[in-house]
Amino acid sequence: MGKTSRPHGEAMVELLRQDPAFADDYLSVALDEADQPGGREALLSALRHVAEAQGMAVVAERAGIPRESLYRALGPR
Repeated sequence: MGKTSRPHGEAMVELLRQDPAFADDYLSVALDEADQPGGREALLSALRHVAEAQGMAVVAERAGIPRESLYRALGPR
């Protein structure tokens, strides 16, 4: 019997990998809602999803920071 559901984050990363242009809309909505209750956490989650979809090492290199620092910055804490 196969799995019928999966974590939201996993599904978002896959969607962002399949459709990289979706990242613009995804981040735009997250930014627009950042001042709403839970919005900052949602924005951080969206940034993490996009970074995971593009590859954390690639994003860290483009940002000029160590990969470990990017993981910490986008972590749940």
